[in-house]
Amino acid sequence: MTVQTTSATSVRRRLWSLNLQATSVLSTRAVNNSCVPGTTVYNALMQQAQNGSVVEPTVSIVTLSKLSGRALNASQRDKQLAVLISTVLNVKTARAGWNLEVRPQSFKTVELGGNDYRNEVSLNLWNSKPEAVTAKTTEVVIRQIHQAGGASSGSNKWRVSEVDGVVWDAPERDTDEGEALDPDKELVTYADCFIPDNADSFFDGLYGVDAQVNMVMRPLERAVSSDFTVRINSLLAGPPACGKSEALTRVVNMVGEAAALKVDATAVTAAGFQQILKDRPMMPRVIIVEEIEKGSEDFHRVLLAVTDDRAELRRITARGNTVQDCKVVLYATCNDTDAFKKSVAGALYSRCNNRIGFSKCEPEVLARIINDKLDRVGEDHKITPKVMDYCSRHGINDVREMIALAMCGGTDWLNGTYEAELDATREGL
Repeated sequence: MTVQTTSATSVRRRLWSLNLQATSVLSTRAVNNSCVPGTTVYNALMQQAQNGSVVEPTVSIVTLSKLSGRALNASQRDKQLAVLISTVLNVKTARAGWNLEVRPQSFKTVELGGNDYRNEVSLNLWNSKPEAVTAKTTEVVIRQIHQAGGASSGSNKWRVSEVDGVVWDAPERDTDEGEALDPDKELVTYADCFIPDNADSFFDGLYGVDAQVNMVMRPLERAVSSDFTVRINSLLAGPPACGKSEALTRVVNMVGEAAALKVDATAVTAAGFQQILKDRPMMPRVIIVEEIEKGSEDFHRVLLAVTDDRAELRRITARGNTVQDCKVVLYATCNDTDAFKKSVAGALYSRCNNRIGFSKCEPEVLARIINDKLDRVGEDHKITPKVMDYCSRHGINDVREMIALAMCGGTDWLNGTYEAELDATREGL
């Protein structure tokens, strides 16, 4: 379906068919009523006219409508529209030159009787690269606006009702350069994900795993630089307490909790994982699964969908089958690679192509780790050799347990008091 317009009387107008004399005209009125002073459109138009450059973008006025059982709260309304606009103006759309903004003073509410209201608001839609705009590309963005409104909360959604004053009917399915526009596909807002200039500082205090940290960062750097069109999944494998989880915790701290989701495969179901994603206000860009080999096959099948090239999560809901976009990178930790390879016939293992091996820490690395923890609480480094000697004699290899022993014993390691307590309480362990 094409957007309905008329030739001479169409509300859609060329705003930038101007010459250098346009500046004086624009200072007193908006051109053809398609933009108003104070908006981005108007300000950009003024700047273009003052600079003497001539471009001719077309502004489409897209009207959204929403039914409600009570008058809308202005704050809630503005939040919903902000989410809608940020969903449409993803990096790909923005790079294509598209812009979208609420037209000032365009919101209105009509009482339908009883407690029913019809709410309307108009948006300016234009492209700063007019030479690349066609009727079809404009229509595709309008449909994205329509779908993004459908992703808003509540039973009644913001939906496109008019374009340039002409009633607009949403098509059930069409194509955009061969790609199906699925009416059941939920548009999502992705959390902003970037790598800060001080990324290295987030990994301070991780000793003996420099190569592993570099391997962890490489697929994330590639994903961010490609706007997540290139997504390489990673498997961090090795014995417990060798730095796998700590390295990924530093990744979460670096990108922020909004951009990362961390789950334990032993504590999440397939349905639970999908619900977590659905309930988040924004889709994360990084998913971390701890001890992936201990997850159920149903959970692994969901992760297969996440790691597929299409990156779509399909669910059956009250309104039928829905599809949720899920362009993320996966990081998984694994203590037993052989067990993981057996799940879903090794399919998920094969999707984790960036495989990073971790090993037990060398004694000098262990000492540095324990000393670092002692420094944080102002304790003496002389405690460290006492702890390491005790752990060596009792077969304790878990660095987390060694740190706990150092923290609990403190200076009592130096006078033998804490070691005596440990010996007295080891029976039955």
